[in-house]
Amino acid sequence: MKQLYNNLNIKSFKLISTICLLIADIGIYIYLYLKFSDKEDFQKSMKIVMANYPDAANQLTPEFEIQLYNLMINTLLTMLALVFLYHGIIYFLWNKGKKFGHSYLMFYTIIAAPGSLLIGLTTLPGNFLHGLFWIAVGLLYGFVLMGLGTFKSSKT
Repeated sequence: MKQLYNNLNIKSFKLISTICLLIADIGIYIYLYLKFSDKEDFQKSMKIVMANYPDAANQLTPEFEIQLYNLMINTLLTMLALVFLYHGIIYFLWNKGKKFGHSYLMFYTIIAAPGSLLIGLTTLPGNFLHGLFWIAVGLLYGFVLMGLGTFKSSKT
């Protein structure tokens, strides 16, 4: 792996890393959207809540449930867009050589690489494709983390 980093200059590494980070981020955003926008899961959750609050269940209309679901989806999309924007700013700052961008990416990838790999390895037996997805994400973050360590002596 060292040979790969030795063949890259800092500009090439930053470009490849930014692409890896964006691919991982977009993959995670799609995963989160698919996981939390499942209407059947939402309806199951609503039934559980309504079972615990029967008075509220009698007062809620089906239209209200649809509006609540739409509110949840809009909130989810807004949150994902804000995180994407924030990460975009961080990646831009890092590419411009700002220390905050580098520090954030070090912290982020130190957490994200092993965390994603662990999720992938534990998910693999139950859901092979989800497990592979998380392992791939962990490897992308790991590539960036190792490169950040390799290029730490240079100005990143």
